Amino acid sequence: MNSQLDINADSLLKKFKKDSLVYAPAILIPAFLNVLTVTIVTRLFSAESFGQYSIVIASTGIFVALISQWINQSIQRYRPIYKKNNKQTEFNLHINYMIFGLIIGCGLISISFAPFMNTLMGDYEVYYWPSVILIILQSIYSIISTIYRADLKAKYYRLFQVLNAILKLLIALVWILLIKKEIIGLVWGGIISFACLIVPMYVASGLFHIEKSPIGKNLKLFWGFSMKFMVYGFPMLGWFLGTSLLNLGDRYMLEYFSTSEQVGIYSANYSLVMTALGLISTPLLTSAHPVIMNAADNLDREKLKEVISRFSRVFLIVIVPLTVYIIVFRTEITNILLGEEFREGKQIIPVLIIGMVVWKFSMFGHKGLEVEEKTRIMLWFVVIATVFNLLLNALLIPDYGYVGAANATLISFLIYPILIYFYSRKNTPWVIKGDSAIRIILCSIITGLLLSIINSFLREFIPSFILIIIGCISFIIIYLLLLLTTNELNIQEKRALNRMFGMTK
Repeated sequence: MNSQLDINADSLLKKFKKDSLVYAPAILIPAFLNVLTVTIVTRLFSAESFGQYSIVIASTGIFVALISQWINQSIQRYRPIYKKNNKQTEFNLHINYMIFGLIIGCGLISISFAPFMNTLMGDYEVYYWPSVILIILQSIYSIISTIYRADLKAKYYRLFQVLNAILKLLIALVWILLIKKEIIGLVWGGIISFACLIVPMYVASGLFHIEKSPIGKNLKLFWGFSMKFMVYGFPMLGWFLGTSLLNLGDRYMLEYFSTSEQVGIYSANYSLVMTALGLISTPLLTSAHPVIMNAADNLDREKLKEVISRFSRVFLIVIVPLTVYIIVFRTEITNILLGEEFREGKQIIPVLIIGMVVWKFSMFGHKGLEVEEKTRIMLWFVVIATVFNLLLNALLIPDYGYVGAANATLISFLIYPILIYFYSRKNTPWVIKGDSAIRIILCSIITGLLLSIINSFLREFIPSFILIIIGCISFIIIYLLLLLTTNELNIQEKRALNRMFGMTK
């Protein structure tokens, strides 16, 4: 039994690592371009303008989650089942109905609210129709992208993610530099990019291959299909709305209790941290979800528990050292990537990044609950964390500004994984191998302390860019040597290092 478990877990872990590498370009290139965008924008516009733009993007993100995420989560859960039963054309037909309903519904609601926007939105009224168009197009883009992920078509997913990132930046720069120097050009860059890509994405996804049968039968099947999606996806919708508020609510609270400038400084540093972590964590999480969902139908609970545990270890071994590295070199990073007005926010980077790492780590912890369709529990846990976040922001922001918002975020991000960890024991336990986690954390901290001491002496003599590169290379070497010394790496990982660097025997 144990040998069979090891074989299954190892094969899935290999697929996970392979898919992570395949998805990586779809994350790395957009992340790099996102950092480039922040670097340019924080030098062209004031913190107040960037703060207003951040509020708009946060709001559109919440509406996109409201419209599309319940569909996306259900696609990843049920599309493999429909494919297995040779009902993919039926599935495609129903998704087409949903996309059509999305467009009509959003259009009618937006038109009905338009007369009241001057009063409700004030200075933000200029963003209304661009935001509506962006929400509709981004929701459709998100749904089709999820089809690629559920079908494990990583190459298509990668292609369109990269194209979207490139087009969005290029169009935004053309708009800002040649048409009108206003930060709303970033919104139009996203709109035009999505508009250019949705049709070829739709064709390449195969969604036009639909089941042809009488309309009455189709509508009857669609009703049952929709109810299935709602039962599974609506609790997940609440979860995504909760996570959106958990991640973005601090911007609204800063806007209300403080100023747009505070929002701008906070958002710029938050974006750097989120993007840096996303460079590594998003490929891992993106590839893990479909692998686990596909494996859930073929593995028993013990095997699934082992798979999730191993995936969690891979996440830690990569993300923890990245976290320490960013904390050590945050001054150099902000000097290079942010405009001068935004650099004072570097003080909140350690707090933000620790919170985000713990939050992203919990995405592995709740996979067992997703598989068992206990999404309502996930919803309640994220609601609890969100309520704490809003209360803490209300208490801390008036006195401490964006520093208070960062600390509120850290505490709130810790609550969810703690709840998940203890509740999961009743179902598919989230097993974190304590000895392994401790070794990884200690190796990262020791490496960080050594480089922090060296960095304090070299900072006055070496330019920030050179120091970051030297620090990165040194960090990787010292960290890997410590992992080898503590016997944290398994045989396969040592062989991989040997092939890459000739480090081991």
